[in-house]
Amino acid sequence: NKMNNLESRILEYPSPLLKYKSQKARVYFNEYNLLMENTVYLPLVSGCLQATAQMDKEIKDNYEFMPFNYYIDSPDRIVRRYEDPAVAAFSLSMWNANLSMEVARRIKEKFPECLTVFGGPHVPFDAKEWFEKYPFVDVTVRSDGEQTFTEILKRNLKSRDFTGIDGISFRNGSGEYIKNDKENSLEKNLDVFPSPYLDGLFDDIMNSSNIKFQAIIETNRGCPFPCSFCFWGQGGLNTRYRFFSVDRVEKIANWLGLNKIEYVFCADSNFGMLKDRDPIIARIFADVKEKYGYPVKFRVCYGKNAEESIFETAKILSDARLAIGVTLARQSNDTKTLEINRRKNIKIEMYNNLQKRYHDADM
Repeated sequence: NKMNNLESRILEYPSPLLKYKSQKARVYFNEYNLLMENTVYLPLVSGCLQATAQMDKEIKDNYEFMPFNYYIDSPDRIVRRYEDPAVAAFSLSMWNANLSMEVARRIKEKFPECLTVFGGPHVPFDAKEWFEKYPFVDVTVRSDGEQTFTEILKRNLKSRDFTGIDGISFRNGSGEYIKNDKENSLEKNLDVFPSPYLDGLFDDIMNSSNIKFQAIIETNRGCPFPCSFCFWGQGGLNTRYRFFSVDRVEKIANWLGLNKIEYVFCADSNFGMLKDRDPIIARIFADVKEKYGYPVKFRVCYGKNAEESIFETAKILSDARLAIGVTLARQSNDTKTLEINRRKNIKIEMYNNLQKRYHDADM
């Protein structure tokens, strides 16, 4: 009965896609990364969302994924790339939020039936005021997006009521703000999600562009620390690690080396703290560099209270000339600030000891 009631309520707001049967509905991804002269990051978020979504037969049969919008450009040029869009998905960070909102506004103005979906660290968890401020926003996603975006695309084939999809807020057919309070259940085994690198989703833009590409890699997600200023643990809401297998990391590392990606940013929190994994991963990238000459640099964000494993990991990267520096972090020494931020610093004795060890090792 619950399912029947949900289904009948959902169908109160039918999707505009129901009247299109002659062509596949077009999905556009927008992940505007900084263009540094002729260098830019590959759009990892967009690739992850597409790679997962297109595994679903219903989505593959009904949607067409358009070329990625992956670097900062003028709104005019970006909007001109759109042709009869069904879905426009945006990944928002602070450096692209204003541009994303302006593009979304223009798209909604030009294509009022296009569904706009927003995720990323710049999107608020409680988005009520955001929906009021931006009338062109249809859906916001909290936390991981792969499973949630797939559900949104499937629901959008028949309805604009996204009731029952965890971890989102949306504007229903009457224009009301709805927050689905239940958070989505986060997948523990991240290998269930396909890799856009290994699946070839970036091959076209790499083969048809004079741009030099940098890459981001995740070997895990989450953070055990509840610091309120940080999105890794989402202010303490996600304090458990979830992992990609070392085997998968090695395959991606070889892909990066083979494709001559010079600069790789590892988006893990606290790299080096996981003594059973991080030194192995550092060694993988050192071996890949020795084999291919790439990547030239492997940038990480080091952990704090695991002295031996962090030193070992940093030494491997330093010896391979992948990362010649190492960070030691103390965000603040003010006790009240630390209390408010739910932050505990590395002990000053350990800080001083690590500093001396790195200095003695010429790091």
